[in-house]
Amino acid sequence: MATTKTHHEIADGDTLTAAAGDTYWPSSSGTDLTGDFGAVLHAKVTNGATGPTIPASLNLEVSEDATKWFGYGGTLVTGTGSNTVTQWGGVELPPATAYVRLRAGSNTGQDVTLDASISGLSVA
Repeated sequence: MATTKTHHEIADGDTLTAAAGDTYWPSSSGTDLTGDFGAVLHAKVTNGATGPTIPASLNLEVSEDATKWFGYGGTLVTGTGSNTVTQWGGVELPPATAYVRLRAGSNTGQDVTLDASISGLSVA
C-alpha cells in the first residue's frame, strides 16, 4: 500500500467582511477527513492597507459526524497593523479527526483576507 498526500482547499483569498460576524469555512458541514490518517492545517490572514480595529480570529472545530462540533485548541488571533500578514502552518489534526471546519471573523473596521488549506495523508 502506498501513501498519498491529499489537499483540501478551505479558503483561497476569501474576504472576512468587517463586523459581519463569524463565518464557517469551507461551510458549516466542514471538511471530510474520514479518508485521511491525520492532517495539518495551514492558514494565513492578510490585513489591507488600513488594519482592522479589532483583529480577526480563527477557531478550529472538529466533529465525529459533521453535526456535533467541538472546539479544538485555542483561538488564533491576528494583528491590527496595516498590511500585516499572520500565518500558522502545520497545526496538527489527530488521525481520529473525521470532520474539521474553521470559524473565522470577528474583525471590525476593515475587511481582511483568508487563505487556508488542509494537507492529509491517505493510503491508496
